[in-house]
Amino acid sequence: MTTLICFMAALLSFVETVGADLNLCQTLQISNKEGIQIYYKVDQEAKTASIVRNRQLKYSGPIILPSQIEVEGLSYIVTTIAKSAFEACEALTAITLPESVTTIEDNAFYKCSALTELIIPPTVTTIGSNTLSRCTNLKTLIFEDGPEPLNINHNLNNTPLEKVYLGRNISGSPFRYPHCNELSELIIGDQVTTLPPDAFSSCIGLQKVTLPESLQHIPYSTFRGCSSLTEIVIPKSILTIGEDAFRHCEKLTEITIPNSVTFIDKFAFEDCPGLKKITIEDGTAPIELGYSAFCHHYVESLYIGRNFSANGTFSHMFELREFQTGPLVTAIEEYAFMHFRKLTRVDISDSIRSIGDGAFSNCYGLKELTIPVSVISIGEDAFAPCHLSETGECWTSSNITVINCKNPIPPETASGNFKVVKKETCTLYVPIGSAPKYKAHPLWATFPNITETDF
Repeated sequence: MTTLICFMAALLSFVETVGADLNLCQTLQISNKEGIQIYYKVDQEAKTASIVRNRQLKYSGPIILPSQIEVEGLSYIVTTIAKSAFEACEALTAITLPESVTTIEDNAFYKCSALTELIIPPTVTTIGSNTLSRCTNLKTLIFEDGPEPLNINHNLNNTPLEKVYLGRNISGSPFRYPHCNELSELIIGDQVTTLPPDAFSSCIGLQKVTLPESLQHIPYSTFRGCSSLTEIVIPKSILTIGEDAFRHCEKLTEITIPNSVTFIDKFAFEDCPGLKKITIEDGTAPIELGYSAFCHHYVESLYIGRNFSANGTFSHMFELREFQTGPLVTAIEEYAFMHFRKLTRVDISDSIRSIGDGAFSNCYGLKELTIPVSVISIGEDAFAPCHLSETGECWTSSNITVINCKNPIPPETASGNFKVVKKETCTLYVPIGSAPKYKAHPLWATFPNITETDF
């Protein structure tokens, strides 16, 4: 069993030897190189030292903590800032922690109201509860780069942090609401591979975030409710974006999803009223999009560069005016783009082979369709302005007046697909030499105005 010897003696220099009978002492008081007396407890067997509290002493000014102390010719490594060691040292303006420290216990810097910046070295693996609470002038917190993960409890009550550098993986969510309302800048270092859920949720002052290429996952609610966030660059290393990850980020205006992302969970970008442009980059690997991942009314421009499964992801984009698919997209699944009410024209890439049931249903504003040469099948109600009932009834008629069908072979389509199109005022343009085939097709023949053109 470890023998812990505590003792007290005033020393005049950093390495001065403590004399007399150690067993009579409780704590050890040693001056650092600047002559500031610091209190310790030592573990003789482990040859380690802890910095401890002295209720009669209130540290002031800047302090540099040593990485080791010497007692009677023996060296002790300083590994721990003990519970409440610097609590309520309201005149402490700066403290430098050595890279020997591995543990910072509960309340270690509680109410150090003059601290403005703190750097946590990469050796620290545990930070206890309320360590940095009520540090009312602490603006900058730096967790230096390191391979070891850091376990950190809730520490930031009434601490107005403005800038955080996170250089390694952490467990716990010390920054989420209501701890960091003033946090405006977040930089995550390139040794961080994952973030905890809720890591920065409701940091309402957060405006700028830098994510590293080492990060692979953005978990559940990571930035949910960051209502001042205007820009986020998703690095090409990201594989998944979790549920609610950016939900309620009200000032986010544009998002680009790199081709590394294979899954975006439900509600990931829902209720972002400032989000006007979404780009899903070209890629060969399909992307799975959770329910309502982008479901809201405000997006005006949408580019999709690869195959996807949507599950209502893009529905109810009432303000969408610009829509495009990339050259690697081969299918538009059923009900993918419902309720694009202000979309007046659909141009889909020549790589598309099939358009699913109801793909563009309830897009009331559609006036012109361009169906590429690659399309061989069109699903039921793909362009219906509403859902047709079993009797074929619809509460509104289609506004489509131009259909450009580039395939010289008429695509297969359901018999009632263009039932509500006013065919007498709609012109169907087809490739030169293909009009007879369209006029012989049971559905396309219902269009009286079939005109050949050179696309």
